[in-house]
Amino acid sequence: MKIPFSMKPEDKTLDLKIDSLVELLGKELSLNPAEISLLRYSIEDIYKNRKITNYRGSWDNAPPTIEDLINIVIPLTRSQKEQIFKPASTLVDKLTGLKTGDINMAVEMNVSFDNAIAVKSFEEEKYLIHNQQCGCGGALKFKRQFLLKHDKRHYD
Repeated sequence: MKIPFSMKPEDKTLDLKIDSLVELLGKELSLNPAEISLLRYSIEDIYKNRKITNYRGSWDNAPPTIEDLINIVIPLTRSQKEQIFKPASTLVDKLTGLKTGDINMAVEMNVSFDNAIAVKSFEEEKYLIHNQQCGCGGALKFKRQFLLKHDKRHYD
Protein backbone atom coordinates (compact mmCIF):
# COMPACT_ATOMS: atom_id res chain seq x y z
CA MET A 1 0.00 0.00 0.00
CA LYS A 2 1.40 3.37 -0.96
CA ILE A 3 0.70 6.49 1.05
CA PRO A 4 -2.44 7.84 -0.64
CA PHE A 5 -1.48 11.50 -1.09
CA SER A 6 -3.43 11.86 -4.35
CA MET A 7 -7.03 13.01 -4.15
CA LYS A 8 -9.58 10.45 -5.35
CA PRO A 9 -13.24 10.92 -6.31
CA GLU A 10 -14.28 9.09 -3.11
CA ASP A 11 -12.51 11.71 -0.98
CA LYS A 12 -15.23 14.07 0.24
CA THR A 13 -13.00 16.99 1.27
CA LEU A 14 -9.33 17.82 1.60
CA ASP A 15 -9.78 18.15 5.38
CA LEU A 16 -11.05 14.57 5.64
CA LYS A 17 -8.18 13.41 3.42
CA ILE A 18 -5.68 15.12 5.73
CA ASP A 19 -7.38 13.55 8.77
CA SER A 20 -7.03 10.08 7.25
CA LEU A 21 -3.35 10.65 6.37
CA VAL A 22 -2.57 11.92 9.87
CA GLU A 23 -4.32 8.90 11.39
CA LEU A 24 -2.53 6.45 9.07
CA LEU A 25 0.96 7.90 9.53
CA GLY A 26 0.40 8.56 13.24
CA LYS A 27 -0.32 4.88 13.85
CA GLU A 28 2.32 3.51 11.48
CA LEU A 29 5.06 5.69 12.96
CA SER A 30 3.88 5.54 16.61
CA LEU A 31 3.77 9.33 16.82
CA ASN A 32 3.20 11.20 20.07
CA PRO A 33 0.71 14.13 20.27
CA ALA A 34 3.36 16.80 19.52
CA GLU A 35 4.55 14.87 16.46
CA ILE A 36 0.96 14.33 15.28
CA SER A 37 0.25 18.06 15.58
CA LEU A 38 3.38 18.88 13.58
CA LEU A 39 2.50 16.21 11.01
CA ARG A 40 -0.99 17.69 10.52
CA TYR A 41 0.42 21.20 10.06
CA SER A 42 3.03 19.90 7.59
CA ILE A 43 0.53 17.88 5.54
CA GLU A 44 -1.75 20.92 5.30
CA ASP A 45 1.26 22.90 4.05
CA ILE A 46 2.28 20.41 1.34
CA TYR A 47 -1.25 20.43 -0.11
CA LYS A 48 -1.31 24.23 0.01
CA ASN A 49 2.06 24.32 -1.82
CA ARG A 50 0.61 22.07 -4.55
CA LYS A 51 -2.44 24.35 -4.72
CA ILE A 52 -4.79 21.50 -3.78
CA THR A 53 -7.86 22.73 -1.93
CA ASN A 54 -11.40 21.55 -1.20
CA TYR A 55 -12.28 22.67 -4.75
CA ARG A 56 -12.44 19.41 -6.77
CA GLY A 57 -10.97 21.12 -9.83
CA SER A 58 -7.66 21.43 -7.94
CA TRP A 59 -7.52 17.68 -7.25
CA ASP A 60 -5.95 17.08 -10.67
CA ASN A 61 -2.82 18.97 -9.58
CA ALA A 62 0.23 16.78 -8.95
CA PRO A 63 -0.13 15.24 -5.49
CA PRO A 64 2.45 15.91 -2.79
CA THR A 65 5.16 13.35 -2.07
CA ILE A 66 6.88 12.06 1.03
CA GLU A 67 9.89 14.14 -0.04
CA ASP A 68 7.68 17.27 0.06
CA LEU A 69 6.58 16.34 3.56
CA ILE A 70 10.13 15.78 4.81
CA ASN A 71 11.29 19.06 3.22
CA ILE A 72 8.54 20.99 5.03
CA VAL A 73 9.56 19.53 8.41
CA ILE A 74 13.37 19.84 8.06
CA PRO A 75 13.53 23.64 8.65
CA LEU A 76 11.60 23.18 11.90
CA THR A 77 14.46 21.01 13.23
CA ARG A 78 16.52 24.21 13.44
CA SER A 79 14.03 26.01 15.70
CA GLN A 80 15.32 27.50 18.95
CA LYS A 81 12.21 26.20 20.73
CA GLU A 82 12.52 22.68 22.12
CA GLN A 83 8.77 22.06 21.76
CA ILE A 84 9.27 22.51 17.99
CA PHE A 85 12.73 21.14 17.16
CA LYS A 86 12.43 17.98 19.26
CA PRO A 87 9.23 16.60 17.64
CA ALA A 88 10.39 17.90 14.24
CA SER A 89 13.69 16.01 14.52
CA THR A 90 11.94 12.80 15.53
CA LEU A 91 9.34 13.19 12.77
CA VAL A 92 12.04 13.70 10.12
CA ASP A 93 13.84 10.57 11.35
CA LYS A 94 10.67 8.49 11.21
CA LEU A 95 9.55 9.81 7.81
CA THR A 96 13.03 9.31 6.38
CA GLY A 97 12.97 5.75 7.71
CA LEU A 98 9.90 5.10 5.59
CA LYS A 99 11.21 6.83 2.48
CA THR A 100 12.19 4.55 -0.36
CA GLY A 101 11.68 7.00 -3.20
CA ASP A 102 7.98 6.37 -3.00
CA ILE A 103 6.73 4.98 0.30
CA ASN A 104 5.63 1.40 0.10
CA MET A 105 4.44 0.43 3.55
CA ALA A 106 3.24 -3.08 2.81
CA VAL A 107 5.48 -5.05 0.48
CA GLU A 108 5.07 -8.65 -0.62
CA MET A 109 8.42 -10.31 0.02
CA ASN A 110 9.76 -13.83 0.06
CA VAL A 111 10.97 -13.85 3.66
CA SER A 112 11.08 -16.61 6.25
CA PHE A 113 9.03 -15.67 9.28
CA ASP A 114 10.25 -18.64 11.34
CA ASN A 115 12.51 -16.42 13.46
CA ALA A 116 10.43 -13.23 13.27
CA ILE A 117 10.22 -11.15 16.41
CA ALA A 118 6.86 -9.52 17.05
CA VAL A 119 7.06 -5.88 18.11
CA LYS A 120 4.30 -3.55 19.20
CA SER A 121 5.86 -0.22 18.27
CA PHE A 122 8.49 1.49 16.19
CA GLU A 123 10.41 2.36 19.38
CA GLU A 124 10.48 -1.30 20.46
CA GLU A 125 11.84 -2.29 17.05
CA LYS A 126 14.60 0.35 17.27
CA TYR A 127 15.49 -0.84 20.79
CA LEU A 128 15.77 -4.46 19.66
CA ILE A 129 17.90 -3.55 16.66
CA HIS A 130 20.15 -1.30 18.77
CA ASN A 131 20.84 -4.16 21.18
CA GLN A 132 21.74 -6.76 18.52
CA GLN A 133 25.10 -7.41 16.88
CA CYS A 134 25.87 -8.39 13.32
CA GLY A 135 28.07 -11.39 12.40
CA CYS A 136 31.20 -9.20 12.45
CA GLY A 137 30.62 -8.31 16.11
CA GLY A 138 29.64 -4.70 15.41
CA ALA A 139 26.32 -3.08 16.28
CA LEU A 140 23.44 -3.10 13.81
CA LYS A 141 22.42 0.33 12.58
CA PHE A 142 18.79 1.21 12.09
CA LYS A 143 18.26 2.67 8.59
CA ARG A 144 14.60 2.28 7.60
CA GLN A 145 11.42 0.53 8.59
CA PHE A 146 9.18 -1.65 6.46
CA LEU A 147 5.84 -3.23 7.16
CA LEU A 148 5.91 -6.70 5.64
CA LYS A 149 2.75 -8.49 4.53
CA HIS A 150 2.66 -12.29 4.85
CA ASP A 151 -0.42 -14.55 4.86
CA LYS A 152 -2.73 -11.54 5.14
CA ARG A 153 -0.89 -10.36 8.29
CA HIS A 154 1.59 -7.53 8.73
CA TYR A 155 4.96 -7.89 10.40
CA ASP A 156 7.28 -5.14 11.47
